[in-house]
Amino acid sequence: ARRGLTVISGGPGTGKTSTVVRILALLQEQALARGDRPLRMQLFAPTGKAAARLGESIVARLHELPIDERVRRAIPTQPSTIHRGLGFRPSTPTHFVHDAHNPLPVDLALVDEASMVDLALMAKLVDAVPPQARLVLLGDKNQLASVEAGAILGDVCRTDARPGFSAQFRDELAALAGPQGLPEVPPAAGPPGIGDCIVELVNSYRFSAQGGIGGLAQAVNVGDGDAAVQALGRPVEPGRVPGSRAPVALVPLREDDELSDVLRPLVLDGFAPLMETRDPERRLEVLGRFRLLSPHRHGRYGVLALNRLVQDLLARAELLNPRETWYDGRPIIVTENDHQLELYNGDVGLVHRDDHGHTRVVFGTSGGSLRWLAPARLPPHETVFAMTVHKSQGSEFDRVALTLPAAVSPVLTRELVYTAITRAREQIVIYGVPSVLEKAIGRRIDRASGLREALWEA
Repeated sequence: ARRGLTVISGGPGTGKTSTVVRILALLQEQALARGDRPLRMQLFAPTGKAAARLGESIVARLHELPIDERVRRAIPTQPSTIHRGLGFRPSTPTHFVHDAHNPLPVDLALVDEASMVDLALMAKLVDAVPPQARLVLLGDKNQLASVEAGAILGDVCRTDARPGFSAQFRDELAALAGPQGLPEVPPAAGPPGIGDCIVELVNSYRFSAQGGIGGLAQAVNVGDGDAAVQALGRPVEPGRVPGSRAPVALVPLREDDELSDVLRPLVLDGFAPLMETRDPERRLEVLGRFRLLSPHRHGRYGVLALNRLVQDLLARAELLNPRETWYDGRPIIVTENDHQLELYNGDVGLVHRDDHGHTRVVFGTSGGSLRWLAPARLPPHETVFAMTVHKSQGSEFDRVALTLPAAVSPVLTRELVYTAITRAREQIVIYGVPSVLEKAIGRRIDRASGLREALWEA
C-alpha cells in the first residue's frame, strides 16, 4: 500500500486479470470499511481492441468474486485507450488535456498491455497520474516491444534477469503471510528499489509447461531453438490441415512450394464459416476464432500478399465476389485513430450485407452491443484476413497460423515468435523453414532507451 507503483508481468493464462481484479476489490473494500468514498479508478489500454478485451475480462472475473455489491459497483468495467483517457487534442497531438499541471482525477490508474506502450506516451501518462495515486502496469515482459521507441515492460522488469525482493520487503511479506507464504523470488542485494514493485506470474492455468502451446512458448522464451522445433513435433505435409487436436504444428515451406496450394485447406477451414454465417453477431465471433499472422507487411509471405491470396482462394470457392470492394464478410482493421467516431488503430470489424441488400460495417463494443457504420464513414483501414504480429498484440484467437519468411530478417526475433505463439488459445501452426525459426528464437530485441539504466543502475 505504501508503494505508488506496481508492475505485474505474466504470460497468457497466468491470472493477470484475476489478480488485478482481486487487488482492485480489496482496495475498494478497505476504503469503504474506513468510511471513505470509493477510490477513483481508471483503466487504460494502448488500443481500442485491447481496451475492449480488458473490459470483458474484468466483467467476467467480477461475476466470479464473492464481494459486496457496493464494492462490485466501485470497480470500473469500461477501460479507455490511453489517448482518449488523457484527452487527445487533434490540434496539438503531442499535448493532452491531462498532464502534470492538470492531472487525472484518479486514485489509481491501471495500464493493460503495457509492453505495447511507447516511451513517449508512457511518459505523458506517468506525468498525468497524481503523485499520491497508484500506478499499476500489467502485461507480458516477453512480448514484442512497442512499434515506436522504447521497450517499457522489458526495461522495467528486466527480460535478462529475474528481479529479486529486498530484505526489508521480504520481512514485510513474511510478517503478513508468514515465512511459508513468501514467493520463490531470489533476494536482491542493496536497499529497497524498483524490484520490490515487480511481480512476475509464472504458473499458467491455461497451458501446460510440459508440451503444447505452453511448452513451445517456454522453449522460445529461454532461447532454445532445438527444443522449440522438437516441441512442434513431426512436420505436417504441406497442403494438409493439422489435426484440430494438435495444439502445435510445423508445416515446412520450400522455395518452390506454391503458397496457395499449401495454405488452401487451412484458409478454407478457417474462413469459410465467416463467409457462410448470416447473423452479424455470430460473424464477429467466428472472425475472432482464426487469423493468419506474418512478421512483415511486404514480400511473398507478408500480410498484403496473404490477404490477396485468401481473397483469391475464397473467390475460387465462390464464397466472395472478387469484383466487389465491399464484398459481404470482408474483415477490416482500422489503421488510424478517429477520435470523433471513437474508432482506433487496431479495431476490427466486418462488412455485412443484410437481407435487403444494404451494406454496412459492423463492430463489436466493450458492452457487448453492435455498432454499425456506412463504409464511406470509415477512417483509413485495410482487409484483415492476415495481420502483422505487431498488430495482433492485445488480441487472442482460437487458432493462429504464422507464416515465416524464407530467410531471417531484422524484425524476426524471439519476442516476435513468442508473441505470435501466445496469440493462440487452442492451436498454433507455423509455416516456414525450421532453421529460420531456430535463428529467430536465438535473436533478441535490443533497444537502448536509457530507461533500464535509469531504473536499475542509478
